[in-house]
Amino acid sequence: MSQGAEKDLLNSGESKTGARKKDGFFFWAPRMLTLMFAFLLSLFALDVFQEQNGFWLTIVAFVVHLVPAITILVVLALAWRWEWVGTVIFALLATVYILKTRGMFVIGTYILISGSLYLIAILFLISWIRNRIRTRHDTVEAG
Repeated sequence: MSQGAEKDLLNSGESKTGARKKDGFFFWAPRMLTLMFAFLLSLFALDVFQEQNGFWLTIVAFVVHLVPAITILVVLALAWRWEWVGTVIFALLATVYILKTRGMFVIGTYILISGSLYLIAILFLISWIRNRIRTRHDTVEAG
């Protein structure tokens, strides 16, 4: 990557004074999208309350249906600190979902679930690359 391209990439996350903004788009977008995706998955767990099971069976079914959303939140907790972890795990989850459920749903389901996970993975990748470039850039300036 050329120095001009690196500088443009770096400046897109800086304030007018040159200080890095922690509230930049590529920092927050994957994190907020992951929270919204976990919320979407948790909505699917609400269907257990329409069944005519007893109280405890309904609670157990509800918790079991929340496992995917909880898994997404655990991955988010790891990705919050290590963006490359989010990139890898979210891309793997998207791929595994497609392979495990191949042919079971209409294409829109795969776009919604796996497409969201791939988008989140790509945004975490961009955030990770930006941070690596910024760290290298700051190290060169300090040295």
